[in-house]
Amino acid sequence: MARRARIHSRDLQPQIAAPKGLFAAARVQRFEWPATYPTTSVDELGNVLHVGTTTETPQVTVTLEAFDVSHNIFAYMTGYTPGTFPVSGASITEIKNVDMIGQIRNTTTKAVVNALYVKRGIVSAIDATFGVRANSTETYTISAASKKELKQPVFYTTGTVATSGLTLAYTPTYLTRTSGYTLDAYRIASDGSANFLDEGTDYTVAGTAVTFMGPNVANGDTVWVTYASTQAATFAGLDTAAPAAIQGKYVPVTISVNNIPRVQSASIKVAFPSEEILEMGGLGKPVGYELGIPEVTGEIQVLKTDNDLMAILEGVPNSTVENDMEYAKTSLPLKIELKDPRNPARIVKTYYIPSLTFTAQSDTSSVNQSMNETYSFQSTTGELFIASGSGVY
Repeated sequence: MARRARIHSRDLQPQIAAPKGLFAAARVQRFEWPATYPTTSVDELGNVLHVGTTTETPQVTVTLEAFDVSHNIFAYMTGYTPGTFPVSGASITEIKNVDMIGQIRNTTTKAVVNALYVKRGIVSAIDATFGVRANSTETYTISAASKKELKQPVFYTTGTVATSGLTLAYTPTYLTRTSGYTLDAYRIASDGSANFLDEGTDYTVAGTAVTFMGPNVANGDTVWVTYASTQAATFAGLDTAAPAAIQGKYVPVTISVNNIPRVQSASIKVAFPSEEILEMGGLGKPVGYELGIPEVTGEIQVLKTDNDLMAILEGVPNSTVENDMEYAKTSLPLKIELKDPRNPARIVKTYYIPSLTFTAQSDTSSVNQSMNETYSFQSTTGELFIASGSGVY
């Protein structure tokens, strides 16, 4: 078969292997998979050349940027499905480990022929951006320590462990680099505890039968397994119910109970400090990742008209003669709503920070341009809730 000229964006589908299912992310605009392999040159006295190199654990970063049109991606990232997502929304502190897949298909036959795979990733950052003339976007950064390229599609099977076994939908291919039949496995116990499972230690594979053993899994646990197979596969269906995109004119910004006028842009950025847990003799394979307290920051840019916004932030009457950002309240709630362009009375998604403080303010003006003021903020608790619809905020 002749080598294809290139892989077009229409032939790459991003998928997320999450605790509650395999999800094909919709409205994705950018999907990046950079990997670095840190090496150190080893030298010695009396030698004009390097003796060799030592290689550290790979550093893989996946970036998934999509138009912000629903709660679906966040639902899977936090261990729910869109249908089981709480009415009150979910906190960023509920973020779970996920595996990222890039299924690549043949342009003519539409069959999946290749796949990119990143296992045991952890969400290390979330960015939401909104602009008065721009489509709203959500961006997830996933950090991991492994990246594979496969010449077969990736499959996902989930089920409840019964009599210590699980049956895969198709026969997996033995992977020599992985030294096993599966790419990854993850379990959730009835008490809510969860962890990744290792083939050979926690389970074995024979044909389509997965047999569990050891203390890390028990009957009644929910387990998902990913693997490569020669079975024919096509792309999964994408979300056709959500709006195509949501521009800033459908995104009101509210601080406390006040709708902020003349907003030109807004952003919310979440950073999760994470620690990679390694062990001696573990061949560089991470035991897991521990997340620290999230940092939630952002900016709001508005056209300057008067001192009304400053008065809102200080909690004083609009008629107050003197305003000073130094005296702004430190427990103001922020709400950003995304409305359905097809029915602006319907709220599609809500971002809510219960308490924030402002960290910077600037006024800028250029010749023949509108005067702007920009406010930088941070969550005082590190909390951010995301809800489908208006939530309870």
